[in-house]
Amino acid sequence: MSTTPGHNDEQAPGEIDPQLLAQLPGALARWMPAQRWFPRKGMDVRPHIVAARALATPVDPADPGDAGQVRSWLLAVGLAPAGQATEETLVQVPVTVRTHRTGDDTHLIGELAGSFVYDGPADPVFVDALLAALEVPQGAATPALGRPSTVVCGEQSNTSIIVGAGAEDPLILKVFRTLDVGRNPDVEVVGALSQAGCDRVPALVGSLSGPLTGPGRDQGQETGTDLAVAGEYIGDSEDAWRVALKAASAGTDFTAEAAGLGAATAQVHAQLREVFGTWEFGRAARERLIEELAGRVRWALQRAGALDPLRPQLRAHEHSLAALRDVELPAMQRIHGDYHLGQVLHSPSRGWVLLDFEGEPLRPLAQRAAPDLAMRDLVSLIRSFDYAAGHVAHHDPGAAQQARHWVQAARDAFLAGYARATAAGPADPLEPTALYRALWVDKALYEVVYETNNRPDWVPIPLQAVQEAL
Repeated sequence: MSTTPGHNDEQAPGEIDPQLLAQLPGALARWMPAQRWFPRKGMDVRPHIVAARALATPVDPADPGDAGQVRSWLLAVGLAPAGQATEETLVQVPVTVRTHRTGDDTHLIGELAGSFVYDGPADPVFVDALLAALEVPQGAATPALGRPSTVVCGEQSNTSIIVGAGAEDPLILKVFRTLDVGRNPDVEVVGALSQAGCDRVPALVGSLSGPLTGPGRDQGQETGTDLAVAGEYIGDSEDAWRVALKAASAGTDFTAEAAGLGAATAQVHAQLREVFGTWEFGRAARERLIEELAGRVRWALQRAGALDPLRPQLRAHEHSLAALRDVELPAMQRIHGDYHLGQVLHSPSRGWVLLDFEGEPLRPLAQRAAPDLAMRDLVSLIRSFDYAAGHVAHHDPGAAQQARHWVQAARDAFLAGYARATAAGPADPLEPTALYRALWVDKALYEVVYETNNRPDWVPIPLQAVQEAL
């Protein structure tokens, strides 16, 4: 990758005001818990600024008099529960600092040290500053600036911004909210697939990585991490969750769509094998898998009170995982890692397109980037069919039985489509084996914790899946 050349009409980043820096943690402590992406919901955390990176802010040609009055920053903010500094989470908070109030306080973080601090993604000045800072693939064009931008509503873990919708070459710009040292799979994997010509993922437009340096860090210390990624925006698409939910609610046939999605999934898995290769399951990898599955049980029991009545069954399940030492396991490969209907688009012009290869946001980055079982993606997508049915049953209990039949038909068609697109795939890659059961419970436990933290009303859907599997 080559670094994007700087734009001529931009103001120097400057230094963050020390008084403003001192007041920011208090303002963030009040503002962050209400944000959808906040990862420490329900916990008493004390934010502190770990690092700050200034972005050169392009001057708006339509308002050159504003030059010097707006600054854009990427803040790395440490969050740790009171008295538990070793469990710190690092989150990214992009901000714009303005000397004048914009008149819209919707995205105002606070009035600090005589300035007004705003959530960056909602500010067009910040969006242009971030676009100007992107590194783009060799030979690719730099994204155009000065286009309309809109923050995507409903996202849970990150913040995405649609830029230039309805115009030529629109893009979607994603700001990663939770940071960890290393390459983010959503940059690494999508970049590699895009370079290989895979049309089942949006083309990579550019990305921004660390280091973040500045206040709160020792001289020379760095945080090497991916901060943002920009990709092709597919404007004629609808996400698969909405497509499936409409069908499940109406009880209409979804098997053709599910089979096509299975085939698209198989194609992406095959291209991931071609690009990244495969890894055989040696003894160490097998033991690591067993420990990760067992660790998920312990982790979920600590974080979701709804699982307390199932504690004996879950402990028994944890002990039963030792049987995987004697099970034949397929080769490992890079996978999607958090595959559900909300991570797929359907486009009349492109068919199924897979998004967001970041992996499960609650898992450590090293685990999300590690080779894994392709079966894990299949289990995750089928769990998403189950979510669609659970959503229908929640709103119309009388439709629960119909929704269950819909799930079974969608599952069978999805797997059949996957098998047909796989050279020697079995008729059902998810036979009820010990491995399938272990991965199913693993995913459902993750969902219980995730919903406990983010959408408590949805907890019964994965909780029922855990109960039935045990």
